Amino acid sequence: MAAVPSGSTTSHQQPTSVHTEQGVEQPLVLPVVDAVGYLDAVKAQFHEQPEVYNKFITTMKEFKARKYVRLIHKVIEILSPGLPG
Repeated sequence: MAAVPSGSTTSHQQPTSVHTEQGVEQPLVLPVVDAVGYLDAVKAQFHEQPEVYNKFITTMKEFKARKYVRLIHKVIEILSPGLPG
């Protein structure tokens, strides 16, 4: 299935979503290399403001933790009808 980037872009900005062959818009998932590059860019941007960078990293960690918690709740919700108890 081919995907076509969408959204406005500039020379410094990547597309934020793609359209599938069926015309469905989906978020663009970046490779881990791009994610690490983004973190490096944020760190470089705020090298004179470490408190801003540290708050960003803390926020990202909290987001990741909540994402996993929601996933665990969903798995429990799915499995609970078959669990003894």
